[in-house]
Amino acid sequence: MGKLRQYIINNIPTDIEIILFNSHDTINIQSHKCILGCYFDYFHNLFNFGKEKNQSSVRIEVSNTKAARDLILSFNKQKINSTCYETKYLLEMFKCRRFFCLDNDVTLLYDIEVSSEDFNLFMEVIDEFDFINDKRLMYAIKKNIPIDYDLNNFSLEFINELQFDDFLIASGSSDNSIKIWNAETGQLLNTLYSHTGLVLSVTFSPDNLRIASNSMDRSIKIWDTYSGQLLNTLTGHTHYVKSVAFSSDNLKIVSGSSDDSIKIWNVISGQLLKTLDSFTGSVLSVAFSHDNLRIVLGSRYNSIKIWDAELGTPSIVSSSGNGARLLNILYGHTGPIFAVAFSPDNLRIASGSCDSSIKIWDIRSSQFLNTLKKMKTSFHFFEKIFNTHCIVSIKYFDWPYRLDNECGIFIR
Repeated sequence: MGKLRQYIINNIPTDIEIILFNSHDTINIQSHKCILGCYFDYFHNLFNFGKEKNQSSVRIEVSNTKAARDLILSFNKQKINSTCYETKYLLEMFKCRRFFCLDNDVTLLYDIEVSSEDFNLFMEVIDEFDFINDKRLMYAIKKNIPIDYDLNNFSLEFINELQFDDFLIASGSSDNSIKIWNAETGQLLNTLYSHTGLVLSVTFSPDNLRIASNSMDRSIKIWDTYSGQLLNTLTGHTHYVKSVAFSSDNLKIVSGSSDDSIKIWNVISGQLLKTLDSFTGSVLSVAFSHDNLRIVLGSRYNSIKIWDAELGTPSIVSSSGNGARLLNILYGHTGPIFAVAFSPDNLRIASGSCDSSIKIWDIRSSQFLNTLKKMKTSFHFFEKIFNTHCIVSIKYFDWPYRLDNECGIFIR
């Protein structure tokens, strides 16, 4: 078909003029009926069954003349004059393909970013798809819908679906993979491959749009939660990366490693912004404060350190004597510290340790406030999150019964 089309284009005069018009513009195209009829059901019916059958000129009213022109020229293998490939143009092309009875590829809409001005056009485009039952398309709607958007014109089913979020689980394994699960049904949604070493932990960004994974291959990888696309690979650590955490604005990642350092990265560009030496051995856990001004780390040698996230150099000098400066150092655990977290008001820190305890600390006074109930064995690992009044453990594993060496976290 391709060779025949090219022969027709090169050797046979055009026999139809297509006039594309709307209230703003008019564009004329010279083409061949046989080519348009072969590739467009719309033109096949028009030239064989419509009143235009014997006409040499056809007027067609379209919503966007440039998109319609580019679509027709693409089947004629002619040069496309338009250089606009912005979101609005893509959406107009979807409308145009639907108008001419051509199939659209819904996957092109999954990762689209739509301005508030173009959101109505976006909703008009997706109306041809079963978006209520398409999780990826519903995610695109949720991601792009303006805050003050009027939902009164939509069905109750759509509004309910829009306000409901699935529970997801991400797990990292000794088989070097990451798996995404539906927590309610247990369905495996996706498997992500790229790491070349055991995946030590995974974490979701606060907006749940990205996943960060860290591995014994010394790298951190950033993934799109819903598409599973690998967005970036961060390299620079010289030993296992034990922990990663996002900033609350989703723009930075902090990582802790067995190379005794913590690193701060730009999530979007992957640029390394800062490296801070821990001075206390392997870094097992890290976290940003909710205002993104401080970083806390838990170390292999039982101490907790608090850094200024912007400068890395505030008030007290560490005992290493190499000039590195810290906000604070907290002692009290008798085992390695595998988890740390800030309270929502950033005034307290929780730490979980292999000494079978979770401790609460006051940041301003550096005082130890409380110890949560001890566990039965020192082989439990913790990862917890503060709510207003308490700390809730969302991850723990009893090492002798840990299945497949997997670690996982929930998001809502």
